[in-house]
Amino acid sequence: MNDSRPCLECINTIFYRPFQAMIGCQVFFAIASILSVTHFLLVFIRPSPLHRNFKTLLTIYFLNSILHSCIFLASVGSLFYRVFFYENALDAFMDRNTYIILHLLICFTLNVQILSEFLICVERVIATIRVSKYENENSKLTLWMFFAIIFFLPVAFIQWAYYDENFEQPQLFPLVAPISAQQKINILFVIGMLFVVSALIITFYTRYINKRKKTIYQFRLTTRYQIAENIVTSHIMSTVLFSNLFVTIFFTVSIMILRNLRDNDFVNQNLGFYSTIKLLVYPHHVAAVIIPMFSGCYLQKLRQTRIESLTNMVTIQSNGKIASETYRTYLTRQWT
Repeated sequence: MNDSRPCLECINTIFYRPFQAMIGCQVFFAIASILSVTHFLLVFIRPSPLHRNFKTLLTIYFLNSILHSCIFLASVGSLFYRVFFYENALDAFMDRNTYIILHLLICFTLNVQILSEFLICVERVIATIRVSKYENENSKLTLWMFFAIIFFLPVAFIQWAYYDENFEQPQLFPLVAPISAQQKINILFVIGMLFVVSALIITFYTRYINKRKKTIYQFRLTTRYQIAENIVTSHIMSTVLFSNLFVTIFFTVSIMILRNLRDNDFVNQNLGFYSTIKLLVYPHHVAAVIIPMFSGCYLQKLRQTRIESLTNMVTIQSNGKIASETYRTYLTRQWT
């Protein structure tokens, strides 16, 4: 490959107006995603009566989304700095150390996103299996195991993919992976899709099982409450997983197609346009805006239904003072 090609691509891209406009759109969605996720966590998740393990894992998932958006905004800040202080062709490139830090952090957040989704589904399986006891189960060891998997497994994946990478190739933006590491990254994309598909299958199965259990009135009130919670959380996770599966497949297929077109004559003559399209097919920030909004609307509509469901549970299960005390206990745990 011609050594001047990366330099030419950077120069043709960094001042290309459609590319700058696309950066502006991505910045808008990144900021909107931070606000959307923050609102969802504070209004719907933090005061919710959902089990601590589920709330913790879901919070990690959405906080990771905020971290991803913040890293992207830092990357854009680096780009604008280079545009503002541009003097020669070398100024178009990212500083090598800055690129390494931001690129690896982006890879880390993408891996954490998929693993946290998968572990949330695993946690819901545990809640389904131990439905009669799970309401009062708050094992710190289980949470620490989840934390270890969410943190160390992405680090291991990144270590494997970039073990022999020297990061010597100049780069314009941290979303672009080094050419020598792209084959291993493609493998990670495939593994990620397998995780998402597996999690989706697990979610549908647990939702089916809990809906069947809901029709059995022999369960205690606390058990039936846990079953209702399992159904609600399964619905939330199916929405998240469907969205993420679409994002993962769309982004992976788009990037693979663009890589195959890299040596096309039209692309060589329109490198700025090519870079703009690569940024256009990065849908993570749009998904990070939509998912919390959709989930929040669902939980908002569910609020009254949950209260009515608890009322029916108490009516079926007990009478008198016990019913009154049980109802009051669970009612105070509803959405504030």
